[in-house]
Amino acid sequence: MQVDDVEAGLAKAESLGATRVMGPMDIPTGKIGLFADPEGHVIGLMNMNGAG
Repeated sequence: MQVDDVEAGLAKAESLGATRVMGPMDIPTGKIGLFADPEGHVIGLMNMNGAG
């Protein structure tokens, strides 16, 4: 899912009961991060403009 700020998105997910799996991590085209919801489904966040 595209977000403006990967770190903020991961922090928000954690505040709602998710578990951070990875990130944020820089990639050549921006940043990515992963979290698992309380049921264990892994969801990805990305920002393709390099900010956040």
